[in-house]
Amino acid sequence: PSSVASAVHDTVAPHHHSAEIRETRPGPRGTRTTHVAAPSQPAPTTEAPRGNRRGAEHNPIAAGSDWVSQDLTADQYRGAILLQMDRSGVAATMSNILWGLMPSSIAGVLAVLGLAYILLHFQVISPIDTIRTTMKKQQSGDRLARAKNLSSNEFDEVASAFNSMIDAISEREAVIEKLALTDDLTGLGNRTMFNQNLQVSRQEAKTDGRKMALLFLDLDKFKNVNDTLGHVIGDMLLNAVSERLTACTRRDDIVARLGGDEFAIILKNPQSSDEVDEVCRRITAAIAEPILIEGVEVCVGGSIGISFFPDQADDELTLIRNADLALYQVKDRCRGSYQVYDQEIQAAAAEADLIEQDLRLAIARREFYLQYQPQITISDSKLVGVEALIRWRHPERGPVPPGEFIGIAENTGLIITIGEWVLRTACKQAKTWQEDGLQRIPVSVNISARQLTDPDFIGLVRQILEETGLEPSLLELEVTETLVMEHSEDVSGILHALNDLGISLAIDDFGTGHSSLARLKSFPVHKLKIDRAFVTDISSGTNDAAITDAIIQLARNMRMTVIAEGVESRQQLDFLADRGCDQAQGYFFAKPLSPDDFLDWYVSSYMPDEALGDLNNILSKCDFEPHGPTSLLRKASRS
Repeated sequence: PSSVASAVHDTVAPHHHSAEIRETRPGPRGTRTTHVAAPSQPAPTTEAPRGNRRGAEHNPIAAGSDWVSQDLTADQYRGAILLQMDRSGVAATMSNILWGLMPSSIAGVLAVLGLAYILLHFQVISPIDTIRTTMKKQQSGDRLARAKNLSSNEFDEVASAFNSMIDAISEREAVIEKLALTDDLTGLGNRTMFNQNLQVSRQEAKTDGRKMALLFLDLDKFKNVNDTLGHVIGDMLLNAVSERLTACTRRDDIVARLGGDEFAIILKNPQSSDEVDEVCRRITAAIAEPILIEGVEVCVGGSIGISFFPDQADDELTLIRNADLALYQVKDRCRGSYQVYDQEIQAAAAEADLIEQDLRLAIARREFYLQYQPQITISDSKLVGVEALIRWRHPERGPVPPGEFIGIAENTGLIITIGEWVLRTACKQAKTWQEDGLQRIPVSVNISARQLTDPDFIGLVRQILEETGLEPSLLELEVTETLVMEHSEDVSGILHALNDLGISLAIDDFGTGHSSLARLKSFPVHKLKIDRAFVTDISSGTNDAAITDAIIQLARNMRMTVIAEGVESRQQLDFLADRGCDQAQGYFFAKPLSPDDFLDWYVSSYMPDEALGDLNNILSKCDFEPHGPTSLLRKASRS
């Protein structure tokens, strides 16, 4: 601007005579010529000290330079002046130039500030804000957010580095998320993935007005594979089952492993219940086929519980609960099949909840009692023991059969408390009979899986024997065949520990489970009990007779005592006697009896009439109430 030229002129030649220099510059109304004064003759001065030379004698024009008279443009003139100035002169010149550039009004100041803000906004504030906004989006979960390329400066490098960091973090998060949602053994989705997909699938079905089916699958006899072949083979079996499940379902369906041998399948938009039935039939048939693993054919089965949305449930928790209840029912009734949840199952579940509540009250109110059923030798009809059987007298329902509450007690864990009471009461009663003068009668007590696998069970048995004073040889513990086979690895050491205490062990309901004879002979078992289901029809020449005969021969060959349950007729007893069965119990001999009724039965069955008459004469002369062994005599006399 012209102000710059004036500033330069005023700085370098304030006292010089002027010569005209023409400066041509464009303007809004065309090109114009400006007359600039240039110094012509130097003024006489005295020399100033070096470093403080303000006089004209140090101006090259004043020194008589010959180029002053040349025809120079304004730019050439200013450049020549600056080249000839020393450092102090340059500083002074620049100061005057900047002062000349300063606006002379408030509007000019505001204009400069506005331009500065615009430059600051686009070069600094906007790039920083872009990166900050991207970081906020990342923090909120938007992993696709990236910072834009800003400019070819340092902020562009920062944005590029920031984007690279986000890409690396996103890749790692994707890997972590996959690991968090994937079962590490089978590669299927895990429980977390299942829960997420179930929620999404249910919402989609609800929005689109479609159906959805939830399948819960549990492998049958899988624990047997783990126990006999090892966990490595068990893991390979789970992988093979996973592949078969995937092959039996559609691409859009979801298959997940919930843990152990439990799987879940979400069938999206089934066209009908028949389509779901077909999928379940394919699955059960595929799993039932033998699987060759390490040269060994492994056979398992699969049971499936089914729940439909929205017909049977409108939310995820109810869907899961209904499918689980249906699975529980099919495993209880017919393993290797499938069951759709229905109102009957719901009613049974509601009834089970009520029974559980009543069981807790029954424990507190002592509503349980024991009855004892005699066990008799078939060859000579001698009493060889009694089985203690729990009974429940409900204040409103009346007598509740054990089959209606034992399973619920075991599922809820209440069997631990109830079982302890049964064991202590039975041992105490056996000791009381012994003190009253009866023969040494062994008492048999049923033990559940929850009790036997409880870590405190061995100590509890030892404690009860010490408290009651009953000899260990007079206690027999009964465990079911299914318990021993399914928990063989867990209970083997416990059974040996009980045997070391001198306690007898019996396998109850033999023939109803899936025994492995190799494992059976490794257990310290003394007695096999034939289930009443086989005894009922043994005299009619059915398969039950052949099974009963086989069990008797197996027990004899393994040097075990064999006893038959549920003997109710002479024909059944004769068949068992012919086949060599050792013992029997059932209504043919006596029904389960209370302690007092058992004494009546014992006296009437094992004390002759002559002895009772003589005893009555002796007791009639006594003027005191006998105690100890004599109390049995008084009881016999009263009978």
